[in-house]
This record gives sequence, C-alpha cells and structure tokens, in this order.
Amino acid sequence: MAFAFSPQAMDRAKAYFSRSMEIEKETMLQKLRLEKCRLQMDCLPGQESRDEQALACQLQARRAALVEGLQKWLETEEEIKSTIRALPDGMQRTVLEMRYVHQIPYFDIAEKLHMDERHIYRVHRKALQMAAVILADQGKITA
Repeated sequence: MAFAFSPQAMDRAKAYFSRSMEIEKETMLQKLRLEKCRLQMDCLPGQESRDEQALACQLQARRAALVEGLQKWLETEEEIKSTIRALPDGMQRTVLEMRYVHQIPYFDIAEKLHMDERHIYRVHRKALQMAAVILADQGKITA
C-alpha cells in the first residue's frame, strides 16, 4: 500500500464518507413527500376522481423513489463501513464510524471518548489520510 496521496485525495475521501449523510437526507425528504401525498389522499372523498387517481400515481412513484433511496443508502452505508473496517487503527475506525455512520458532531465524539476536541480533529484527519490511501488502492477515488 503506497502512502503517497494528494490533499485532494483526502477531500475525495471525506466526500466519499459524506455520501451516506447526503443519501440519508434525500431519503428522509422522499419519506416526507410520501407522507404528504398520503395525507392528501386521506383528505379526498372516497370516489375515484381524477385528483385521487393522480395522487395515487404520485404516491406510487414516491414510494418507489423512497424504496430506491433506502436501498441506495443501505448499500452506501455498508460500503462505507467496510472501508472504515479496513483502517488499521482502532481509534481512527471509531472516530470515522461515529462521524460518518452515526453522524455525531466532533464535539460529542470528543465528549463520548473523553478526549480533547482538537485531538479528535487530528485523529479524523489521519483517518481520512489513511482512508484515502485505501480508497485509492481500491480504485474508489483517485489519489
């Protein structure tokens, strides 16, 4: 495993890990849209009107988008967890998992691990450097 990487590779590694959070946000947005559509359908009269048919189609499309989003999120999260497990340092694994899988802010990570927040940032930076090397070796990002 070569240890040469560019600062951009570290940014790419951070973006790689942040994908899970972005997909989760989009999935939750889809879930809210689905719920809004369901509420609109509940307010319609029981007859088969055009509005009801249009909402039913919209509901099916949103449900499909939600299922697709959830599947993508689960796949991405598993891929990210796998990459984190490949890190040799346990503290680095812990910090990345808390940050990118559980979406815990740095301050709370420091508090939970009984460490200084600046130290958590250093561990995080080192973990991203190591992850960038691993991801580049796997061809998931460019070095």
